[in-house]
Amino acid sequence: MSELEAGFRIRDVIDLVKRRFTILAAATVLGLILGVLAFATSPSSYSATSRVQVKPIAADPLNPTSDAEVIDIATEQDLVKSDDVADQVRKKLDLEIDNRTLLRKVTVTSKEESLVLEITYVAASATEAQDGANAFADAYVAQRQADAKQAMDDRLKAVQGQIDFTRKALEDARQSGDQATIGELQAQLNTLNANYATIAAVNTSDVGRVVRRVTTTPEAVTSKMALGKAVGILGLCGLAGLGIAYVVDRSDSRGGGRRRIAQILPGANVRLMPRVSNPRATQAEVDAAVDRLAIELTAQGRRGKAAGVLLTSNTAEPPIHLAQELSSSLAFAGIPAVFVVAGSTRTDLPQARVVTSFTDLLDTQYLLQAELADPDADPATSVAPTITWLRPRGSVESSGLLQRAVVEALITRASRDGFHAVFLLTPSPTHQAAAAALGRWVDKTALVILDDESATAEQAAEALAEADIRVTEAVWA
Repeated sequence: MSELEAGFRIRDVIDLVKRRFTILAAATVLGLILGVLAFATSPSSYSATSRVQVKPIAADPLNPTSDAEVIDIATEQDLVKSDDVADQVRKKLDLEIDNRTLLRKVTVTSKEESLVLEITYVAASATEAQDGANAFADAYVAQRQADAKQAMDDRLKAVQGQIDFTRKALEDARQSGDQATIGELQAQLNTLNANYATIAAVNTSDVGRVVRRVTTTPEAVTSKMALGKAVGILGLCGLAGLGIAYVVDRSDSRGGGRRRIAQILPGANVRLMPRVSNPRATQAEVDAAVDRLAIELTAQGRRGKAAGVLLTSNTAEPPIHLAQELSSSLAFAGIPAVFVVAGSTRTDLPQARVVTSFTDLLDTQYLLQAELADPDADPATSVAPTITWLRPRGSVESSGLLQRAVVEALITRASRDGFHAVFLLTPSPTHQAAAAALGRWVDKTALVILDDESATAEQAAEALAEADIRVTEAVWA
């Protein structure tokens, strides 16, 4: 099953942290040191806030009950950070920076349903912060006054144009002596004059005022940027440490740390099957590697003296798949071998002969009588199949396979019947005692690592080492 199919497992990360704690701890300490240095060397930050009240313009100053201007406070906040206001501030403070850089230092806020703007200016010095906050407050009020005056002038100009037009029309009517038109135009002229007087009476300087200036020197505050930089450096070092730990863990292991397994089992030959180190390995490469492993495991076996080989794994399943590949290789090479499944498995093995009791099997005249090509023929002249599979009907214990005399007799009878090797397949010694028992009575033991979880591989290797089992092969399959 691929890692994607297996899904994300928190336990894998926890195991990785435990195995590579030194790397992660070093990365964390380095991140803390660099973060503290970055925070300490960051320039001090000062913040100052001035407050400005925005006042609506009355449509008719002579009538307090008249409709007043509706103020959009969000628009006024944008006006504080407009280019017109920024230009005034830069000119007043004699700043040699562009508006974009200047406005990044300014924050404008207001409370809900309040017409007071809070203008905050952040700078590297207390004086600059104080001057900047006050300058933006003054510039905003000045800009609002200028906008109000410009709007009033535009309205006065428009009304004056109507007045001039109406006055000329009135003069023409008087010359023609049309009394009705004269009365109508005179009334219009009076209304326009009243409107002009109303507009001219608007106080454009009363559109806002600074209600609180910054008068005291602000104190230094913790810079969010400096704090964020420190936290970011710590996080990056942590991620880098995790990445390095993962790379080291994967390069040192493919299903368990090879260096760690070599330390636990110093006499074992570490062997990686082709598709473990290269997922794109060809079938020819895989077959060649299986052939080499099969020859290595059966090198001591011959007709009349079969070699006993234990294949155990780091999971609850015996290494059935690898055993099937080995059996195919041996069959192709014409090397007779017996494969005994000494543990429960979910793999379907229709070719395996089910044995109720290995003790009873050994008591029969011929160990593999049921496997002969012709059961009625003389066993001395009949040819047994090249590869034979056996499995217990019940548990390994109940079948008697965990008895030394039974195992040795099984290997002896297999030797007599022409087999060169007897392979005993067991699950991890941490799941079943079969591997720890059988490993003492065979010629070679191979630990087959079936998944990419190094914790289980190390546990299986440690269990074999504690049982004094001499492991000759550590195979990543």
